[in-house]
Amino acid sequence: MEWIDHGVSYFKSDSLLSQDKGEFDFIMLNRLKHGVTSINTSIPFGKEIAPDMEIYLWQNSKILFVSNGKVQLPQHAKIDYLVVAKNSIPVDTEIDRLGVKKLILDGSNSQGYINRWRQSSDSMRVHVVMDKGAFILNE
Repeated sequence: MEWIDHGVSYFKSDSLLSQDKGEFDFIMLNRLKHGVTSINTSIPFGKEIAPDMEIYLWQNSKILFVSNGKVQLPQHAKIDYLVVAKNSIPVDTEIDRLGVKKLILDGSNSQGYINRWRQSSDSMRVHVVMDKGAFILNE
């Protein structure tokens, strides 16, 4: 995930990204396009709230990143954007109760998992990175 603001990039990724030349080139072109002059891998607006679960407060939005199916989603938190990795939440999760505007499925999710979300009642709020590319939040 990458956040860009006034030439500063805040960047979080796993170690596999550095091995994917195509993805790395895309990121570099995106940074050039947005005038990035500084890159930070420390995210000052993020906080780990459980192992494999982080929350980010960005542009008046709450973004929850989940990468382990053994964690419990917060019961009463209002989350604007939910980013899911590694098939980490059940497809029958009621994202309405969290106030989720968009469910973002990253490239680590299986095709079967993605298809089940596409068939769910919340399918209009699902952004599949493998199909649509990066989710860009412009608020």
